[in-house]
Amino acid sequence: MTDSKGIRMKLFVTTKAELKNLLRLRNNLKDQTMNDLLEGIGVYMLSSVRKNFELAERPNKWKELKKATLKKKRGRLILVESVLLSAGMSYYVDLMGRAVFIGPTGPASKYSRRHNYGDEGDTPIPQRKFLLAQDEDLDPVVGLACDR
Repeated sequence: MTDSKGIRMKLFVTTKAELKNLLRLRNNLKDQTMNDLLEGIGVYMLSSVRKNFELAERPNKWKELKKATLKKKRGRLILVESVLLSAGMSYYVDLMGRAVFIGPTGPASKYSRRHNYGDEGDTPIPQRKFLLAQDEDLDPVVGLACDR
């Protein structure tokens, strides 16, 4: 999905209680049901990541563009001028590993890391995290598992 310089997100649960519940649910699911669950999580999380681009403030407001950058751009939106990055987001399901991976594909994978984590190199770029699960995503994702 990404080259060695790209990035991707793997979803993890954060508390022992969440892990215990998801493991119990996972162990009771047949492979097809597990695939459906992971596909549902992939679709949901992909929409959440795209929402990060739309709002440019999840979980924190992104740093504003420099005046010189604004002069070159056609609009004022951050990280969406060519839409390569936001449109290049995709997910894939690893049924054997029972995981969902979300990240950029195609040309976006080459520069996604610089924007997501920031870069203090020759041409500094501030961090603008877009590839992350929000706190508000936990309940819907767990809800998908409970509906199975």
